[in-house]
Amino acid sequence: MCNRFRVLSLGVVVSLLLCGVALAGNYSGSAAASGNFEQFPILPLDSGGPDAYGYYFIDSGDSAFNAPEYNWIEISGYGTAIPFVADDENLGPFWIGFTFNFYGVDFLTFRACTNGWASFSSTGNSWTNAAIPTATEPNNLLAVFWDDLDFALGGDAFYYSNNVDTLIIEWQDVPFHIGGGIASCEAIITADGNILFQYDTITGANDSHTIGIENQPGTIGLQYIYNTARDESGQAILFTRTAPDYGIKNVLVLAADEASEYIASLTPYADIGTVDYFDGRTGTPTLGNLQSYDCVVVWTNYRFQDSIATGNVLADYLDAGGGVVLQDFCFFRGYGLAGRIMSQYSPYQKGTSFQPRTLGTNDTGHPLMAGVTALVDSYAVNVTLINSPILVASYGDGTPLVAYNPANKLVAINAYYGNNQQNGGNFMELSHNAIIFATNRPTDILFIISDAEGSSEAQRDLLEYWDIQGIDVYNGRIGTPSLTFLQQYDAAVVWSNYAFSDPTMMGNRLADYLDSGGGVVLLQFCFAINWELQGRIMSSYCPYAAGANRHATRIMGWYMPGHFLMTGVNAISDYFTANVTIQNGGVTVASWDDSSPFVAYNPNNHMVAINGYIGGAQQFTGDMMILVHNAINYSRGTTGVDDDDILPGKFELAQNYPNPFNPTTTIAFDIPRASRVTLEIFNVLGQRVTVLNDGELEAGHHTISFDASELGSGVYFYRLTAGENARTKKMVILK
Repeated sequence: MCNRFRVLSLGVVVSLLLCGVALAGNYSGSAAASGNFEQFPILPLDSGGPDAYGYYFIDSGDSAFNAPEYNWIEISGYGTAIPFVADDENLGPFWIGFTFNFYGVDFLTFRACTNGWASFSSTGNSWTNAAIPTATEPNNLLAVFWDDLDFALGGDAFYYSNNVDTLIIEWQDVPFHIGGGIASCEAIITADGNILFQYDTITGANDSHTIGIENQPGTIGLQYIYNTARDESGQAILFTRTAPDYGIKNVLVLAADEASEYIASLTPYADIGTVDYFDGRTGTPTLGNLQSYDCVVVWTNYRFQDSIATGNVLADYLDAGGGVVLQDFCFFRGYGLAGRIMSQYSPYQKGTSFQPRTLGTNDTGHPLMAGVTALVDSYAVNVTLINSPILVASYGDGTPLVAYNPANKLVAINAYYGNNQQNGGNFMELSHNAIIFATNRPTDILFIISDAEGSSEAQRDLLEYWDIQGIDVYNGRIGTPSLTFLQQYDAAVVWSNYAFSDPTMMGNRLADYLDSGGGVVLLQFCFAINWELQGRIMSSYCPYAAGANRHATRIMGWYMPGHFLMTGVNAISDYFTANVTIQNGGVTVASWDDSSPFVAYNPNNHMVAINGYIGGAQQFTGDMMILVHNAINYSRGTTGVDDDDILPGKFELAQNYPNPFNPTTTIAFDIPRASRVTLEIFNVLGQRVTVLNDGELEAGHHTISFDASELGSGVYFYRLTAGENARTKKMVILK
């Protein structure tokens, strides 16, 4: 087995609209908000801000994707000592080692005080902590653990700079002046403007410390806590000008259609806050319009009012850092966008098998992406259609183009074919979706082949994914791996150009692996007689409709229970049927040997595998519509276990789903042992609105429904307490 460190998810297509999931539970209940408010102290939160300059704080207990992780860096062995020997000292200045911008002012030096704070200017030695912000010194303040600490009783202090981009200031085992106990903490500042506070050990009463940052005049600052008793041991707090990223996206559907189906299909995603609609048949949005949204989803069933202007403004939006998804794109004359932005590149070759292959989010090493680094770069690949003309995926001026935004890991490739064509014959589709987001997930790969000659190319392609560090190979032409053998790997990638030793056993074994929590990707799959896998696992569901006037590709997310194709599909035993009509009049159904179409759904690992076998080799002719549901779709921001019967290992509170909501939402949480559990709702004033649970619960995964019919729109907080553990999160009601 290849043992690799964990990086990003498989480079299989992941929808832009990455979903959050509420945990399935052993307990479920519901509660409605009452109109009776009980006053409670305002709760300390896991994130806050921004202040007037734009700083936020995010601590390591927050569910934001950009929340810091506690990772103490001990510098006593190589740092420079700050020679504190008494109570209430302020020493410096010391060189930062690089230019650090703090509240818009550049600094080269800092000073440190014994009382758990540092400053870029203050020479004071205040031990009496004040609320932040205040004009009273100290200002230009990093209040790491501002309290009355006393180096006369012990402790050490150090600083270390790499003289490039990082400075660390450490207070080590410093006693409190009164009351006993010690504090060990550090500040890490980096050239990008971020400030990280970390807390190794805090003991004793520690009931009066302040944490936060403040500018030179003391007019702007961001306070984490003030004069409060709280144990930050093992915690990290990040002060940054990047807002907490909870994956919530505000989406504009830009459509040349009514778009009601798309709007409905987008709204179930937990990471989508709002979905608005712009009718592209009657106008073109401005760049300012688009920039008020996190992403734009384009639906192009009919003609835009101005396809060139629409394409250009989408390209400008992409250039500015926005996200564009062309979820349904039509290659019919007059339907397609023109200008500078298209959805995907798809060469078709007559007489080949149908072989879907997908590039990853950052495959700059792939031959197709060679040299693609900016909007001005391009490449050309000819497309030969059945009626013999050669077309190139290009803009109106005939120049193919790849738009690559490395900061957001977005790629958009022009795929406009020009006039409508009758695409005939079998075809090979090589597609790179317009927008793909990646997630941090581990990947140890077993590569199962049935084509020794072609495997090196496919293996090389896999290694180009930046989340795959190495691959073990299994030759499926001479045997079938055992389930135990498969379970050593995070995913099995299957290359099925030729017959497997036992295609039925191989299919069933892969299905067992999927059922047990493994990941299966059929990288290249051929629909030719005797080459296909049989048994219980296939790659994709593809209905083909002959004679349609458009070719459209759409990627469904892994969690779309509301989509019409997924109606009633929620378990391994569920089925749906869709006929495939080809031009010669035959009807074929995506099916198993028993002719039953099948959806395999693994809720724990968020994977869907749908049988894509459509019988023997067929010559599909005419225009066609392809609806693809990929074998494996990963999402970010999920928590869970591989088996609902396994007890959770730690206390967790999930983000409510949906969020924002109206009027009901679900709150999921894990408790590792039986405890008295309270789940409370507070408004922004700290008033308790209602109690959803107050009583004993068994260890396990739990969900509680919350009905906010009697509450108004706004921000609320829900707090879970189980034994000594407590966690607070934010929710939004939109009515």
